[in-house]
Amino acid sequence: MRVNIDTVNDYLSGKDLISYSNQWIFKSIEKDKYLIEKVSESKKNTIKKIAYLLQKELVNFKPYNIEIWNLIFPRWESIINNSLVYLVVGCPNPYDAMTRISPKGEEAIIIDIDRMLSYVNKGEEVIDIIKNLFTHEYAHTCIHCKYPPLNNSEDLETIQYLCFDEGIAHFLSFDKDAKNVQWHSNVMKDRKKNAYNMLKVAITQKQDNKEILEKANSGPFWEKFGAISGLFTIADAFIESQYNYDSIVELYNRGPKEFLIDIFKVNNQEKDR
Repeated sequence: MRVNIDTVNDYLSGKDLISYSNQWIFKSIEKDKYLIEKVSESKKNTIKKIAYLLQKELVNFKPYNIEIWNLIFPRWESIINNSLVYLVVGCPNPYDAMTRISPKGEEAIIIDIDRMLSYVNKGEEVIDIIKNLFTHEYAHTCIHCKYPPLNNSEDLETIQYLCFDEGIAHFLSFDKDAKNVQWHSNVMKDRKKNAYNMLKVAITQKQDNKEILEKANSGPFWEKFGAISGLFTIADAFIESQYNYDSIVELYNRGPKEFLIDIFKVNNQEKDR
């Protein structure tokens, strides 16, 4: 895979914030906004070390839940080998990892090393964090090869796509082995109920779709009601099939238009009246 570390090198060499080479990144974090934060020079040694660990991990990267990857993304290795990764510093919180379109029209995974520092207490903890982040972001890359993002729309179909896209990425990266997660614990049931309720309310109360899109996948992890609704939709199918991977393959192959259909079908019918 291709790894671009120009922004990190600019920072390590002492260049001024304004002269960072990959300015397009900071203009694409949020639509129509320019977002960049100064990074303390005292972090240079740590950022340099983590940049090295990241590059090393990328060479032999294996995602969480690789058995599922092999089934739903049979070409994942070739897709990842051709992928574009930017290691950067300067993105504001909470933008630690994201997928954006580069000026050349390529989908690029962006990882902010400074943001990752807030997750790390010991050096050996970095690898698991890296694998989690890249499992999530590479899942998006693979999904988008079959189901391209609906970037130019803010209708219910786009919100439904977000639930599908983020739900799969969250499920695959939630744990090293999805079978080990207590998906039906009381805590998880409450989280699922809250996410579904928030999604239903957002849609049925005819909130602005742009606002729904922003809230559905931003803020604290469990408050990302679109992503979390998608996560539990997949988890429920997985459990009901007694942890049969074919259940996930079936959901994936149906695509975003058939995802969370009980919620979106009703509201699309109302919209068409």
